[in-house]
Amino acid sequence: MRRELGGFLQQRRRNLGLRREEVAAKASVGYDWYVRIEQGRGRASSDVLVRVCKVLELDKPEIEYVLDLAEGVAGLVELTRPPEEPVPDAVLRVMRMQDPAPSYVLNSLLDLLAWNECSCEFYGVEFGELPAADRNLLWLMLTHPGVRDRLDEWESHANRLVVLCRTLWAGMMNVPHIEALVARLESVSDEFRHWWSLPLAQAPAMDPVRKKILDPALGALVVDQTAWLFGDKSGRMLILSTPAEDAPGTAEKLAELAARRAARALR
Repeated sequence: MRRELGGFLQQRRRNLGLRREEVAAKASVGYDWYVRIEQGRGRASSDVLVRVCKVLELDKPEIEYVLDLAEGVAGLVELTRPPEEPVPDAVLRVMRMQDPAPSYVLNSLLDLLAWNECSCEFYGVEFGELPAADRNLLWLMLTHPGVRDRLDEWESHANRLVVLCRTLWAGMMNVPHIEALVARLESVSDEFRHWWSLPLAQAPAMDPVRKKILDPALGALVVDQTAWLFGDKSGRMLILSTPAEDAPGTAEKLAELAARRAARALR
């Protein structure tokens, strides 16, 4: 389907007498990325495809046809995702007991497998309402406006996560889910394309990471986050958060976050 989609766009571009550079520039898409789409090697988001369709002067039925082809590609990718083993009950109990501090479980692809209630309030994201393909830490860091607005020093954290993923996924770039995620991010994030293309000088250590969240009502909340790997060699990890000792008031503010969430749930 990728080849069929790329071929359709290519033929339309040629009929209009446009060069690839012109289409990419008018659609605000990277030239190299647009070439990959036409060659059937890239998976573009619906937003990108709609912009390309407008440049190519496609009518409504033609745009719907393009989006249908794109959804078919997404469906094929989703079917190739490996089945996920259930998170052990003991790990889930530890995660839930961390309330009101955020805690969540990731796999080696950084997909969110489980989370406690405070995690949603802390980051300002309702994880359970997201499509499965979007419940990925790297995707949320690079594309979710709530995360970008709330996380202090967002650029530093996002850059570090991109570099970490390049390290974790070394030798795994042919895994369909990773390939699709990277393609999606390349199509929507200028920062990701830049950081992903840089030489990998040194991988970040899996040391505790300090995060400061700027909540409009409560102000700054500062936690130190630690990743605990499962003992089953699956690459899955439990992320635990501890209120920073040198940021007085964070523990109380986390409790207020939890109370705010509970009150909203009763409405």
